[in-house]
Amino acid sequence: MIVRNIARPLLASTFIAGGIETFRNPGPRVEAAEPVIDLISEAARPMAQKAAGRTAEAVSQATHAVESAAGSVTATADDLAARAVMTADPVGGAASAANDTVASVADSVTEASSAVRANVRGVAAGQPLPFGTESYVKFNAALQVAAGVLLATGRAPRLASAALAATLVPTTVASHRFWELEPGEERTNQQAHLLKNASLLGGLILASADTAGQPGLAWKARHLGHETVVAAGAAKANAALAAQAAGANTRATRRLARANAKVAGRAGALGVEKAGAAAARHGRRAATVTRREAKLGAALAAKEAKVARRLARKGWETTQTRADQVLPQAQARAAELGRQAQELGAKVADRLPATPLTA
Repeated sequence: MIVRNIARPLLASTFIAGGIETFRNPGPRVEAAEPVIDLISEAARPMAQKAAGRTAEAVSQATHAVESAAGSVTATADDLAARAVMTADPVGGAASAANDTVASVADSVTEASSAVRANVRGVAAGQPLPFGTESYVKFNAALQVAAGVLLATGRAPRLASAALAATLVPTTVASHRFWELEPGEERTNQQAHLLKNASLLGGLILASADTAGQPGLAWKARHLGHETVVAAGAAKANAALAAQAAGANTRATRRLARANAKVAGRAGALGVEKAGAAAARHGRRAATVTRREAKLGAALAAKEAKVARRLARKGWETTQTRADQVLPQAQARAAELGRQAQELGAKVADRLPATPLTA
């Protein structure tokens, strides 16, 4: 970057200095540039004629608008100046002078617009370009100064270098035609100047191609096709990988479904086994409770029978009366125990599965 910051101002310095000198004193270069300007004018006439023919109507409308605006400004200035004079204002003289200036500027603008319209119409009709050799020389000098400043300051350096190269070619051909001179010192000097300008042209071409380490248009164009091929290959590979992933996902889903089915079957079998074991446990508990209740009923009945026998010893009537009282109680107690055993058996049956269990 430091090298560019040093080299660009050095390369642009000769164009800036030469352009300023030519713009101030174009006379010595106008005579030398006359043949080259004539060739350029003749070569550019067909293109200029086409461009003028396409833009003649737009230029005519624009000049009419400019003339109308100038006339409106002049009329407004005249009205203001007349009012200032009629009111005897102290600034009336200044207003009148300003009105004269405005009128002069408006006339100049009108004349310039009319000249532009006439020139465009003349070029469209096939006339030579309405620019003198001095105008071309000054334009070339102004372009060299502007492009040189841009190159020296690093603003659009590639475009500025290309513009300087374009201005250097006609300048060299116009000013250093050594082949037209007789052998001698002047011919040698002009040849040296031409070679110097050729060296400058080579430097400008290098500067116009310098991308400062960034990829240029040519590099991008060369690599665009390669990148397109790589992108297509990557897209194809991605599509193949996506297809493979989809197939693998499908196969994994099927395998998972089969595994779930097996697990579900095993879980069902295990559930049946657990249900059978639970039913067996409930059955054993119910049988145990039933046996306990039966034993309890038998023990109560035995106690009641003992009581009855004891009462029988005390007397027939007392025994008879006591037996009549105890017997219904024993029967009711036995019925109650039987009912409780039946309810317990029903509860156990409700807890068992509805379908029959198989081994």
